Amino acid sequence: MKDGATVRETAECLKISKSTAERIRLQEKENIGERQRGRPRKISADVVQSLKVNMKRGVLKSAVEAKDEANRLLVRPVSVTTVRRRLKEAGLLARKLVKRPALKKEHIKGRLHFVKKYREWTEDDWARVVWSDECKVNRICSDGLRYVWDDNPERITTHSVQGTVKFGGGSVCVWSCMSWHGPGYITMIDETLDSELYIKILQEDLQMSMDEWGIAKEELVFQHDNDPKHTAKITKRYLESVHMTEAEGTLLYWPAQSPDLNPIEHMWTYLKRQLGKYPTRPKSCKELWQRISAEWYKIPVDKIRNGHPVVSTYDTRRKGFQARTNVWVDRFIDSGMTKAQAKMLAETSAAAKKQLEEEIKPFRKDVTAKQTTQTDLSRKVAYGGGTYEGLRTARESLREARKALIPYEESLQQQRQLSYQLSEKSVPLVLTFITIATTTSSVG
Repeated sequence: MKDGATVRETAECLKISKSTAERIRLQEKENIGERQRGRPRKISADVVQSLKVNMKRGVLKSAVEAKDEANRLLVRPVSVTTVRRRLKEAGLLARKLVKRPALKKEHIKGRLHFVKKYREWTEDDWARVVWSDECKVNRICSDGLRYVWDDNPERITTHSVQGTVKFGGGSVCVWSCMSWHGPGYITMIDETLDSELYIKILQEDLQMSMDEWGIAKEELVFQHDNDPKHTAKITKRYLESVHMTEAEGTLLYWPAQSPDLNPIEHMWTYLKRQLGKYPTRPKSCKELWQRISAEWYKIPVDKIRNGHPVVSTYDTRRKGFQARTNVWVDRFIDSGMTKAQAKMLAETSAAAKKQLEEEIKPFRKDVTAKQTTQTDLSRKVAYGGGTYEGLRTARESLREARKALIPYEESLQQQRQLSYQLSEKSVPLVLTFITIATTTSSVG
């Protein structure tokens, strides 16, 4: 009976009556256990465990492949439905693959280099960056997933179906840029975007955006990705001719396969959501372009600033300051100083830098306020609501504010370079660092 024999089979085997065999079964019920009833499962527990391990390792990609593997191991074939049930009982659930940029080792190294290169940048440094990218907007429906809330998922209604047309219904490809000061000019790309057309966009639309923001080329850091038309030789020669290179600090280093690092992607998503609020579809690509340009210029500045890559918080800066101080203390102690001397030198160096950053804040706020004023006046003049005389006055005021800010920016940049050298090289720079820190904190 322990081996699974029935009462009748046991009685015939032992040459005893069925009642005797049944009485023995009841007396030894705890030792015998319950006999499995019904048809035994086609897939054994060992095979299910083997399929589960191979599915988790990625050796088997789907339930169909798992079914083929099970049929290879079993005597009697099983269906894919049976395999799915057994895998669910084993704790596995099927879900959609998450799509992410395919990163190779060189891509990962490039992203790490990006982080190390700009890890010392503050919010004011990132505010100088002009982010740019191209985007495609469909006339009929989005390329992404859309959801509908309903108490009956199988029911089909007019609002639960996303209508499609043959050949997609057309689309509009656009280029634009944005900065801390707001959205830049947006342009529609009617033809294939090659290097020559891209250079023309930089010469016209990027320049008009900078004029509206009141920013000179030497004051900004331009960003674009590693698209072939951006890295072509003719494009590089043009960027060098206008002094927009990484060596000069006016072109942002950009790692390959990193669209998630570009905050303008958030603005494209916001733009498409605004376009989706229209009650009717655009009748043509021309009407779609009119809606795109109208909604793009309506994007508020606060929306762009909230999507910026660097959000400065006191707690984050405090932790970073403490971590750098601990590194400096360890290096000073290795050079023969006492712990008290090392800690005092490190804290003095960091405090001087922090003091300079505090003194520069009012000047930066003044520049930002005058920048916003000039942008507003520029738009009013463009739509006939302002005067050129007021715009010239605002530009002159902004120019004077920037001149007052220059010595502070130069001192702070020198401070950062010395701080980097201090953390990377040796201790003898400490005294120079402290001397410059205490003198530059009283600039102006």
